[in-house]
Amino acid sequence: MSLNTSPPTAWWWNIGLDFNGLGNLVSQNNALPVLIRPYWDAQQSQPGIYYAAIVAQYENDTPRWWYCGASPDEIGNLLAQNNAMPYSIAADSTGLCSIMVPAQDSWWWLYNASADNVGDTLSDTGASLTWISGTNDSFYAVMNSPGSPYWWFDNLPLSQIGTQLEATGGQLLSLDATWQDSDNEPTFAVLIGPQDGSTSWWYYDLHETDVSAALAENNAYLIDIAPYNHWAGAQVVGHDETLMAVVMRAF
Repeated sequence: MSLNTSPPTAWWWNIGLDFNGLGNLVSQNNALPVLIRPYWDAQQSQPGIYYAAIVAQYENDTPRWWYCGASPDEIGNLLAQNNAMPYSIAADSTGLCSIMVPAQDSWWWLYNASADNVGDTLSDTGASLTWISGTNDSFYAVMNSPGSPYWWFDNLPLSQIGTQLEATGGQLLSLDATWQDSDNEPTFAVLIGPQDGSTSWWYYDLHETDVSAALAENNAYLIDIAPYNHWAGAQVVGHDETLMAVVMRAF
């Protein structure tokens, strides 16, 4: 199992969603959640935790379950109840947010893990990493075996992502802001997968309209959205604006 990057038959995305808005995006479109990424949004009238999300329909749909605001024990119980494995997992101020898929092969998941914990588990199990998110040195990871080779990096500056893509020869799958400061560029937890022959692009420092324009220009669909706060100047209320790094693939 790896992150689903295959072209959907229909798909939707949004940012700045509260929990109800997230549920509506899934249910109103009768779609499967592809990405749920909680983030702090300082531009909302009530700054706080909101969600960036991608949902999609596929020709051959498989069951998925999603939960937000759950404790690690609750996530563990839900995985057992659904005979599922995590597809993705992230944290917000209310708990963990996870997408689950039917279990297959051997799999492991970690929460509140250091980068060393993630690396040691990968070495001990011989597994491949299929999801990584977190902040600083508190990561949430999913891995399974057997799998394809993956490369991952913790706290990687934007300026080095292209260098690592060139060094590995792989394709960018996901990135999650791990640290941000008003005077410095953000760093990211980055997951790179093997080349599969598809055409992909990634961008950063985008507003919502910029993302829409790039999708139209490339005839592409999103596989990841990573919102982060950026210093916008003293003239802006709260001084920060929400920008995005995104990964997209051609239809």
